[in-house]
Amino acid sequence: DDFKKLFTSTQIHKTNGSNRQYNLYYVFFDFETINSWDTLLGLTEYSLASFMVKSDISTQELEKKLMKVKTNKDIKNLDGCNVFIGWDCVEKFVDYLLDFLQNNKKVMFKFISYNGCNFDNIILLNKLLKMNSRVDKYIERLNISDIFYNGSQLLNFKINRKHHFFDVAKFLCGSLADNCEAFDLPKD
Repeated sequence: DDFKKLFTSTQIHKTNGSNRQYNLYYVFFDFETINSWDTLLGLTEYSLASFMVKSDISTQELEKKLMKVKTNKDIKNLDGCNVFIGWDCVEKFVDYLLDFLQNNKKVMFKFISYNGCNFDNIILLNKLLKMNSRVDKYIERLNISDIFYNGSQLLNFKINRKHHFFDVAKFLCGSLADNCEAFDLPKD
C-alpha cells in the first residue's frame, strides 16, 4: 500500500517505460496456394503478394498512387508492392522485411489480410516457426510470441514483440467480392 501512495502507474511508466514512438507501416498480404496433401491445411504456398504503405499517408495520396496501376508492369513499379513467387516465397518476404527494418529505424508493421485468421495467418505462422529454428539465418532475427487462437482461428501473434496482425474479415460481413462491391471499388 505504501508503494501505491508513492507512485502512480503513469509515473512508473515514465520512469521505467521505453519510448514507444514507432513509424507504423501497414503490410497488406495474401497467399496463393496449390493442393498438397502432405502439408498443413493440405495446401502449399507458391506466391505471396504484399503492399506496404506508411500509416500517415492520406487517403487522397494513396488513391492517386493506386489509380496509376493499370497493368502488371505498373504493379512492379509501384513502391512498396511486391510479389514473391516460388516455394520459398515466405523466406523472400521475410528477407525483404528484415532488410527494411535494418535500413529504417523504429518501424512497426501491422500485417493486414482478409480472412487471415482462417488461412493466411496460419500459413505464415507455420513457416515462421520453421524458419525460426534455422540457426544459420533466422534464429536471432525472428521471435514469435503472444500466439492468440480462438478455436481454430489464429487471431493474432507478434513478431519480435511488436509486429502484429489484423484481419479485415473479422470486422466486415460477407465475402471479399461482396465487400468490394459494397464499397464501390473498381473491378479491374
